[in-house]
Amino acid sequence: MGRHASSGEKTSTRQGALLGWGIFIAVIVVIGSPLVGLNVVAAAVLGATAAVVFVVLYFLSGVPQ
Repeated sequence: MGRHASSGEKTSTRQGALLGWGIFIAVIVVIGSPLVGLNVVAAAVLGATAAVVFVVLYFLSGVPQ
């Protein structure tokens, strides 16, 4: 085999920036939503949903292809 032959093993690297951006966006949503007229409880649920989406994306970013 040539020098480009590999063992077929792929390492998974998770994108840590996704968690940072997810937390940032969730906090902005929780703070900003009541300012534009959304209920406080609904703003908290929306922020939690945004955080969950980014956590799922974080875990999916480490899946080897």
